[in-house]
Amino acid sequence: MSARVLYANVRTFWVEPNTGVIIKGQEQVDRSLESDAGSVTLAKGTIGYTEASQKAIADEYGSAGSMLGFIKNTLPWLGLGLGALLTLAGLAILLTGRARRHQTERATTRESRSVATDPDHVVRR
Repeated sequence: MSARVLYANVRTFWVEPNTGVIIKGQEQVDRSLESDAGSVTLAKGTIGYTEASQKAIADEYGSAGSMLGFIKNTLPWLGLGLGALLTLAGLAILLTGRARRHQTERATTRESRSVATDPDHVVRR
């Protein structure tokens, strides 16, 4: 007499989205032996993580998930804002430095002109 084995299962995983760590998992198994005479159930049931293992995984990876969430979601926006502010500050420093240098050059040019035209500052040989 011949028989065939029928097997079916459904696996379900709960995954922490930032780290990819499996927080909870379970598997529903249905295995039976079927022949012309009838069928016999070999295994049928659900197996999965215990409450203690779920808590241990959550305790171990909970802070990593929130840190990765900060790095992935919040930090890029902070970096963009800070980069824009620093760029504006750099441009302001650059422009005010040029204006001061230009004013200094004007003042130096005026002084040299006034010294050259002042008869008391004429150098005689």
